[in-house]
Amino acid sequence: YQCNDDVLDDKLAEHLRTVGIDIATQTKTEKTIAEINLEANLNLQLAKVIEEGKTLVPMFGPGLTGMENLGNSCYMNSVVQCFFNLPEFRDYYCPQAEAHLNCCDKRAPDCMQCQICKLAIGLQSG
Repeated sequence: YQCNDDVLDDKLAEHLRTVGIDIATQTKTEKTIAEINLEANLNLQLAKVIEEGKTLVPMFGPGLTGMENLGNSCYMNSVVQCFFNLPEFRDYYCPQAEAHLNCCDKRAPDCMQCQICKLAIGLQSG
């Protein structure tokens, strides 16, 4: 076999038994990566706002809408929110957002302007 190739042993239980390991009586002690990810996703509280053990009251209004963290999107979310807090950026995209979405010939996934306009509408909707 080549380096870094998976090696499968169809007779693993038999081979381990020769060195005194009976896999039928063994107890699993470590979690696999898949199990760790599943547990983290089950325990993930995306919609809950907590700071130092206190539940905070969500704010509502234009420019106060946040973005949900999908597990590893917090840095991207904060940059996008910072852009839309700049008056020049917000004043450029927000007024034209609805008009652009109504007249754009491209499919939304293929048009960066459409995506930014959707963000503008979502973040400014309150």
